[in-house]
Amino acid sequence: MEGEVASYGVSQMYKNSFIYVGNGDLTQTRHRVNAIVCPISSSDYSSGEINQSIKSKSGDIYFPKLNQRINLKDLQTFTVKGGGLPHLGNFDDVIFVVDNLASSVEDLVYSSLVASRDCNQVCLPLFRTGSNRGVIEKNDDELAFGLAVGLDSFLKSEYRLPNNINFIGERKDSHLVELLINEIKSLLNP
Repeated sequence: MEGEVASYGVSQMYKNSFIYVGNGDLTQTRHRVNAIVCPISSSDYSSGEINQSIKSKSGDIYFPKLNQRINLKDLQTFTVKGGGLPHLGNFDDVIFVVDNLASSVEDLVYSSLVASRDCNQVCLPLFRTGSNRGVIEKNDDELAFGLAVGLDSFLKSEYRLPNNINFIGERKDSHLVELLINEIKSLLNP
């Protein structure tokens, strides 16, 4: 994941929002994004590949503020602002979302997008593809469907839509990317 500029596979238009799905490094999108979404566990804020990628690009800009949070609940979100401090990533802020594996991936996507509603560009990972793969959603078909349904629920909500919503998966998740592209196409173009 780390170091590879995210290369987008397919874009879809919904109202005034472009939805991009592709592979690469979430922290290295081709265009700067206002925020990237990073899932965390309420018991361990610093593990996970996305956390490590953020730390490698930004040092300690985001994580000391994260460590001040206690008693976090599943699906709780909070944004840590970068404050304009320079770093190697192509993002300004980080939206942390608590994933204790107690909710569906649809709810995880929806909560993340609600937290990003004031952004013009946001980048989300393909949730639950690392060590949590298969724990709730049993296979890539279920995961892709859940990711797409969460996106669809947000797009049809009353919230302001970002101009760009990006879903970025690692190279090893190319099959999941293809499944998600197909699910999004079928939901947005019935």
